[in-house]
Amino acid sequence: MKREWFAVLGVGLLVAFGAGTALFGTSFWADPIRAIQGLLLIAGGVVFVWGGRGEERYGLEPIRLIGLGNVALGVVVILNGVSTLLGGIPSESAALTAALAASAGGFALAFIGGGLYRGGDAIDIELSDEPILGGD
Repeated sequence: MKREWFAVLGVGLLVAFGAGTALFGTSFWADPIRAIQGLLLIAGGVVFVWGGRGEERYGLEPIRLIGLGNVALGVVVILNGVSTLLGGIPSESAALTAALAASAGGFALAFIGGGLYRGGDAIDIELSDEPILGGD
């Protein structure tokens, strides 16, 4: 996977967050879990853009920034499952299964992000500066 795709993902996250806020308002900031999710989405989008563009920020290489973005997304997904469960264990088994599956998926994203932060040796990300659609 080419590194630049993470910049595209970051821009997409920021645009989606902005569009969602414009369409549905800012009332989610009143709920602490939703506010944390919003901040993590913004932070994840920004570090994905930095890492995807090959920038080094705060002494972190691009691969580590991409890892942090992945961890942020994982925590957003985990918090989504947790907030469902904090509202009380859903009486419908489908809702409970969805909350548990979301949490498991979030842990997987965070685990992958941790691997990227440690250097990404097990994950194939092309760190060249070729254009996204050019080259291989």
